[in-house]
Amino acid sequence: MSKPFFSEIFGSFPETDIIDGSIVENCHLDIETRSMDVTLSCDVYVGLSVQRQINDYIKNALQLEKCRIGFLFPESAFCTDASKDIAEEIRLKNAPLNGYLNGADYILDGDSLKINLKHGGYKKIIDCGFQNAFISRVKELFGRTITIEFEGQLEDEEFVLPKAE
Repeated sequence: MSKPFFSEIFGSFPETDIIDGSIVENCHLDIETRSMDVTLSCDVYVGLSVQRQINDYIKNALQLEKCRIGFLFPESAFCTDASKDIAEEIRLKNAPLNGYLNGADYILDGDSLKINLKHGGYKKIIDCGFQNAFISRVKELFGRTITIEFEGQLEDEEFVLPKAE
């Protein structure tokens, strides 16, 4: 028996049809806790903001307390937008990263990702495990192994504050 499409179980997502053809790999509803875990397999990358909208849509439509939608993508769907979203996910969980990835450019060339830093912080980024977390997340979501290289402003910027008068 083949696995169902998103639209066959949840109906058509009103914001975009990009998700309707995704395959529901796993779906677990816990009636007692009113929570649901769903894993969707999509042909193209679905941005983090749309992922959150889908999660909220299902949570509200089914009146759930908790809803977690996980996404899986083919290797070919890995792109610079996905890189930015993964970096944002990791940054939200690691306060020491705040500011260092702001304005960074992500350049994808095959299985090599270059992150061009604008505000320094290379040592802190490496020390907090960003690189390993990023590589693991790409493997988890896309089944793809990548390398990361940092360039640009690697050293922390020093700010000189004016003397108080």
